[in-house]
Amino acid sequence: MKIISTQLKEVKAVTVLFLTLLMLMISFWSFAQPCRCSSDGYITSIYQNQILATNVQYTQNASANFDGTTEQESMDIWSPVGDNCNKRPVIIWVHGGGFAQGNKTAPDVVAMCDSFSRKGFICATIDYRDDYWGQFGPVNDNSQNPNPYDAMEFTRADYRAMQDAKCAVRYFKANASTYGIDTNNIFMGGTSAGGWTSLMVSFLDKASEKFQDCNQQSMVAGMYARPDLGNIDGNGGWNNVSSRVRGIISIFGALPDTSLVDGPNDPAAIFFHEYGDPVVNFYYGQPYQGQYPNYASYWGDYYVNMQMANTGGTHKSFWLNGSQHSLYPYRGLVTSETSKFLDSLICSTPTTAVQEQINNNSFSIFPNPSTGIFQVTSNNSQVTNINIEVCDAIGKVVLSETVNQNKNSINLSNKSNGIYFIKVNSSDGLLIEKVLLSR
Repeated sequence: MKIISTQLKEVKAVTVLFLTLLMLMISFWSFAQPCRCSSDGYITSIYQNQILATNVQYTQNASANFDGTTEQESMDIWSPVGDNCNKRPVIIWVHGGGFAQGNKTAPDVVAMCDSFSRKGFICATIDYRDDYWGQFGPVNDNSQNPNPYDAMEFTRADYRAMQDAKCAVRYFKANASTYGIDTNNIFMGGTSAGGWTSLMVSFLDKASEKFQDCNQQSMVAGMYARPDLGNIDGNGGWNNVSSRVRGIISIFGALPDTSLVDGPNDPAAIFFHEYGDPVVNFYYGQPYQGQYPNYASYWGDYYVNMQMANTGGTHKSFWLNGSQHSLYPYRGLVTSETSKFLDSLICSTPTTAVQEQINNNSFSIFPNPSTGIFQVTSNNSQVTNINIEVCDAIGKVVLSETVNQNKNSINLSNKSNGIYFIKVNSSDGLLIEKVLLSR
């Protein structure tokens, strides 16, 4: 009887330890989330808002005017009023205009800042370098003909916009304490060229992906030298921090090459695009339906979304029956669905690997996130039985099995998307890791 009693005490102690560790993990995860995740989330408009600052310079970079000058670009920043969170998500909104026209006061991006700052986001609208050379001189706000001198000019304008937008991301990360920002949850979105720029910021993330058109080129019109545009982040400042975003909102966007979308760890994306868009082709083609020469063909949101599906990225899409190339007919849908999408990312996904697991160097679980299949590996070839238990976010056991060196996969393909805890137990010790199931 004494032996049985001792064994029961040991079992009870192990059970209490496991439950305590699990609850600590859940509590720690909740604590690490932005504070609104424990209340109304980021879907409901509950705040008044204010323009926190205007004309905040965030970068200075080489001008697009072929005159050796530099341009200072600025942003306007909006914030909720009465929100006591000290770490809030950010959306950087990028205006459209064919990389030649418009500015940070464009009505559509201002409307988005107004809507989302009422939901608890810090929002910004940015200016960026948005001129290029055309057949008849500079293409800018005063131009009547958007036709570029050649296909390289439009690509180079796109690249410069991306460099500036990446710098805006770095600005907020470097100044997070000033604005009360959660640097793990910085998003970017925009319409037309703004959606295009957001896609570039998200997916052109490797030095090897720089376009050849953005290296040093022949002169424009035999008169103006086209210099190398530099690396993908540019040299506009704040270069000691990352320009990676958590996710993007592409409204009537496109990419020069869908191969830029290359894996499940790419930032998340939500897409809105009209089937009959007259400016940016929904599928693939030249801007403006090919009515101007010297544009290359580009891949619209339909194919970018398809590539995300093929590579396992987190994505959602809304295809619209229209041909207006205007946000306003769809503003309610875009605001509602985007807020739900971003809320699901902010409040359901782990922020850092350190906070997700009880470490045990003997085991590894990958990929994380996964679309359904998780692999468990052991560094000890002598381990024969590895006991697996999977719990959902509220602690309910959804799977229990034993794996080994020959069968080491956990199949959660029939489970709902969300957070799970995988407990790995063997003679080598215990690992509890939080994982994300996302299709």
